[in-house]
Amino acid sequence: MIISKKYRNSALSELNASQKTQLEMILEEQIVKKGDILWKNGDDANFAIMVSKGRFKFMDSGETEIEFETGAFIGEIEAMLNTTPLTTSLSAVTDGVIFKIGKTSLLAFLNRNPGLFILFAQIKYFE
Repeated sequence: MIISKKYRNSALSELNASQKTQLEMILEEQIVKKGDILWKNGDDANFAIMVSKGRFKFMDSGETEIEFETGAFIGEIEAMLNTTPLTTSLSAVTDGVIFKIGKTSLLAFLNRNPGLFILFAQIKYFE
């Protein structure tokens, strides 16, 4: 499942071949429908996503609203690390396809790649 457009964003485009292979091994493709809620403020942080197709609305603490498209990485790594509730909400604006990355797999990937761990730890998304 190699889809080059998923590396369009600023952080993931810098991955080396080994890191790309490691990441591709933990991605789970999922089809989403317009209006699907992927997570909401207060949920447990169980996964992050990469957008393959479609548009998604991201709300940060109910104040900032951002729409994301192909290539975006979205997830609260800090909430995963600290086992704290999410402070964001994410829903599908259109039908689409995402690559879901489970918490355990993502944290293991970041532990094997400390430079990425530092980059991702405080950020909720990359475009």
